[in-house]
Parts: sequence; C-alpha cells; structure tokens
Amino acid sequence: MSRTDFSHTDFLNRVRVLIQRENMISSGDSVLIGLSGGADSVALFRVLLELREEYDFKITCAHINHGLRGETADRDRKFVENLCGQFDVGITVSEENVADFAKQHGLSIEDAGRQIRYAFFKKQGTDKIAVAHTKNDNAETVLMNLIKGNIPLGIVPRRENIIRPLLGVTKEEIYAYLQYLEQDFVTDETNFTIDYTRNKVRLELIPHLEEDFNTNFTNTVYHSADVLYREYRFLEKLTDEIYHREMQAEKDGILLSCKGLFQVDEVLIKRVIRRAYYEICPEGQSVSYEQVERVFCLCIENKKGKQISLPGGVVALLSGDFLIFRKKKQSRLVPVVLELEQPVCYGDADDTVCLSKSKREDAYYCYPIRVKTGETVTVRTRCDGDKLYFHNLNIHKKLSDFFIDKKIPLHEREQTRLVCVEDCVRVVVGHFYEEVSDCPREEQYYIIIESI
Repeated sequence: MSRTDFSHTDFLNRVRVLIQRENMISSGDSVLIGLSGGADSVALFRVLLELREEYDFKITCAHINHGLRGETADRDRKFVENLCGQFDVGITVSEENVADFAKQHGLSIEDAGRQIRYAFFKKQGTDKIAVAHTKNDNAETVLMNLIKGNIPLGIVPRRENIIRPLLGVTKEEIYAYLQYLEQDFVTDETNFTIDYTRNKVRLELIPHLEEDFNTNFTNTVYHSADVLYREYRFLEKLTDEIYHREMQAEKDGILLSCKGLFQVDEVLIKRVIRRAYYEICPEGQSVSYEQVERVFCLCIENKKGKQISLPGGVVALLSGDFLIFRKKKQSRLVPVVLELEQPVCYGDADDTVCLSKSKREDAYYCYPIRVKTGETVTVRTRCDGDKLYFHNLNIHKKLSDFFIDKKIPLHEREQTRLVCVEDCVRVVVGHFYEEVSDCPREEQYYIIIESI
C-alpha cells in the first residue's frame, strides 16, 4: 500500500469500530501500552494518542529488555524513552533474562518471553493493557494452532483487561500509517531469522500461501477467525454453565460427575474436559485434540482406575462416578513416627493423629491399638503388599481388596492415612481398626484423630 492509497480517516475508523464493538476502553480508564519500539507497537502508541481525548483515557507505556540482543536492545530502550518523552507519556522499563527463565521452567524462548511480558504488564496495575497484534499476527496464530493440532482460533480482540485495538488492520496498513505520520520506528533483527516457529510461518509459509493459493489470505483468515471466535464464545458460555453444574472441587483436583456430563452433546463434553484441564493448569501448554480424545474415550469405555497423562503434570482418571483431574504428586509422603502424646499433622488433612495412653470419647476418632515394648508406631499412606488383620475371623486381607469392598474411590486411596505398628497396618483412618482383646494395660494405647 502506497502513501497515496492510504486513508488516515479510514484507518482510525477501523480501529474505532473494533474498540467500540469489543468495549475495549471506558471513559477514565488507564491504558498501558506494551511498547517495544517496533512498527506495530509504535503505531499502537500513535493511534491511541490520537483517540485519547475522544475516549477520555490515560496512557502509560512499558518496555522490556529480554536480555537477548545486546546493543540493539539498548538502542530500542533509548528510542522508546525518547518517543514517550516527545509526547509527555510516562514509561516503565524492565530488564529480564528470558533465556535463564526459559531454561529454569522448560519453556521455549518465545513462551518464556510472553510469560515475562504479561507478568510485567499486569504488575503496573492499569485498567487495560494494550498490545499491538495485527491481522497478520492473527493469521500466523491460526496456522500455528492448526500445525500443533489445536483448535484453529486466532487472537481474540479482548481477553479480560488485555486489548488489541490493531487486530483489524494489516502490517501493510500500519507501515502506511507510520509513513503518513512521518514516524520512525526500530526493527528487531530477530524477526527475520527462521530460528523460531512463528518466524518460519511469517517468512515462509504465509508468503507461499499468498503467492500460490490466495492473494488475500490474511484478510480471509481474519474474517473466518472472527466468525469462529464468536461461535466459540457462545459455546464457551454453555460450557461454563455445564462445568459449574457438574464440577466438585477437592483439595488437589477437580471432579466432574460423569452421569450429568454425559447428558449433553459430545462437543460440549470435550469442551468441559478442556475447561477442567485449564482450571487445574492455567499456565500449562495447550491440550491437544488427541489428548482430549483419550480422556473422552476413557469415560466412554468406562476404564476405571486408568490414568491419562496431560501436559503440565496433570492426570485425568476415572474413579467411581467421577472423571477426575489433578496434578501428579511429586513423591509419596514419608512415614512419620508417632511419639506419645505428640499430635501430628500428616498430608493435607485438616486434623491431627496422636498416639495416646488415654481414651478420648470426645475425639473425632478414637481407635484402640496394641503396642508392645520397643515397637514403633508410624502414620503413612499405603504401600504395595499392605494387609489388614481381622482378629475375630483370624484372617488377613489385602488392603487393596478392602478398598474395593468398601467402594472407596481410587482418588481417595492414595491419601488415606494408615497407622502401623512396625510394618503391620492396624488402623485405616476413617474406615478400619484392628480389634484389640486381652490386652495388658501397659500395651493398651489409642490413636486419637482430632480437628485442628
């Protein structure tokens, strides 16, 4: 697009339409602009300056040095500071080591940079955060989601307080706008390398599609993505209603009632599955089509006790009448020795376990237990091979069979506390204790369970 083809009025009107349609800015808002110094963010800065009085909002800016580009990053910082000074707009600058953050958290450089940027923007405490995504960025995102096997959504115009006023214009139009204003900008040289997936899509795939298949590809994708976004938003509203109706929260996970969930259409069931995953792991990777299908089939085939591993250390399993999502436990709890009259908080329980010589009728649980001189009493969770002894029947029973007979859901078994004398299970808290008879006074003890 040449300068003679560019209409400043039309450009501003298209930005206005998106701002109004998505209710991006309200009178009196404070708006933070993520200002890198590149063409897109500088265009966003200038267009919001033009609309500031019309919509009655305040502008501040934020800039991050990602610690990846040395002298050119210093050049960018000086440029944005001078730009903001020219228009009397405040700016906050931060320096971060994105490479170290990526290594520590097992992220790509792109994902690490994104997380650091948005965390920094949110810390500034403004009403809105404006970022400079365009139609071209939207097309790239749609293609990347297709390549990864995710839902082919584009970039949404607004999510919570994050707004994207330039999403309805192309980079070509942005360059024409900056030329019209005679406004300089800086260029990030890493945008032209093919080390990153997004750059490959931008520099190689999209030009190929535009040259050989659809010269209007970017606009076509924008319109299709816009329709998909609105339909997605409608379905998300239905998903939200079903999720809250069928969901129960527990300390380390989410339970979905299979009976209620499977009364609705398959499309909504799979959306609820995705919703539950992101509730457990909001900062996790995108859950793929194949992973959602595996969880769905787990329910259809009624494979109780089987676990499906999902990104971010999340597992989905079927237990009883529930589909359960929870974080994998890093390690089994270490057994704790019970000292006489010393209450112990074990695991995530909101009560204490205590070995006592005194019977307590007012305790939540009071289990008789026999302990011979020199024997060690511990509280722990289950281990392979655990057995219970039924004194009145003179038989032993596998703990696993006991759990099944008592219909204790699978997700509760790992957290169920056991009190052992030496290695023998004497108490299953809340469910069982070994009967004590003809016990000498010096060997008579009690396990006391009391609320904190």
